[in-house]
Amino acid sequence: MDLNIPVKVTSGKNQITAGNLPDSLKVSVRGKGWDLLGVMFNKDIRYDLNLLNLRRDTRIYTMQGINERLNLPQSVTITSITPDSININFDNSLAKTVPVINNVEVNLKSFYQIVGSPEIIPDSVVISGPTSVISKIKAVSTEYKKFDNISENLSVTVKLIDTLGNNLNIDPSFVTINYTVELAADKEFNDIDVEIINVPQDREVLLVPPKMNISVRSGVEQLSKLNPIDIRAEIDFNDIENDTLGYVTPKIVLPPKFNVINQTPEKFQYIIKRK
Repeated sequence: MDLNIPVKVTSGKNQITAGNLPDSLKVSVRGKGWDLLGVMFNKDIRYDLNLLNLRRDTRIYTMQGINERLNLPQSVTITSITPDSININFDNSLAKTVPVINNVEVNLKSFYQIVGSPEIIPDSVVISGPTSVISKIKAVSTEYKKFDNISENLSVTVKLIDTLGNNLNIDPSFVTINYTVELAADKEFNDIDVEIINVPQDREVLLVPPKMNISVRSGVEQLSKLNPIDIRAEIDFNDIENDTLGYVTPKIVLPPKFNVINQTPEKFQYIIKRK
């Protein structure tokens, strides 16, 4: 009969192990029927892995002292253990701050949209653990959750995932993600001046035409607060000097939570004059 025996690791505060230690052992046993049933339903059986007295890297053979560790009846014989050994490798401790990756899926009701980017609080966390592990981690992800048919603001608290099997500490271990959800709408702003930036003092640039129309998409409430003076259309003189086609495309600068969906014209001809 095969048993899945959990492993309980006991270590000191300053003991850091590199690599993953097993969560459980596969133990094959044989014996009398009633004794095997007693072992099978005994939830207190576990393999205690005590590292407190270890000061350097070592290998522990799991079969060694197994009867005392598991406290099995004498009539039950262990025939094999997988893995047959556990490598204990100690490492230095390292802590660093990494960004949080949002793994929450939000599906909206028709005609609604998420306004701007979701707000993650906090957007970065401190991770600590073995140097050999922590040095390779660039970010941590939230657990996966899915929300459907959303038509109003949403706030979600989610757990951060340790994909390395309890080999690192994450502080804090939960984050809150806020979504601003509004009915989607478009609005056109006409006759927006196009600004030429970085023009030398001895030069003057005339655009053909000098103004443009810009269509913007966002939530209804957000659009009601947007004014033409909040929209900038600009062309860098350096782009004009490097142009080989005879026209340039302006850069549209909007406040957060707004997107350009159309701009007319898209390209501008120009005339450079010396003052």
